Amino acid sequence: MSNAKQTRRVTSESSNALLHMLETLPDAVFVIDNTEIIVYANASAQTLTGTTREEVCGTSLWRAAPHLVSPSLYQAVQKAKQ
Repeated sequence: MSNAKQTRRVTSESSNALLHMLETLPDAVFVIDNTEIIVYANASAQTLTGTTREEVCGTSLWRAAPHLVSPSLYQAVQKAKQ
C-alpha cells in the first residue's frame, strides 16, 4: 500500500459550494490576509459593518469594523495568524 498523500483539486464547483455555505452562515465571517486586510466578507459581515462587499474588501479589519475592535478580538486575530 502506498502512503502517498492524495491531492485534491479545487474546482469551480467546490469553490462555489464553499462560498454558498459562507454566505448563508448567520454569523459574520471575515477572511483576512497576513496584513489584516479583508479579502472576503459574507452577507452577515456586510450587514454588521453597514457596507457592501466592494466597500469592505481591501480595507483593514480594524477600519472596516471599528465598533468590533477590542483586546479580545485583537488577541484572537493574532492567535489565528500564528
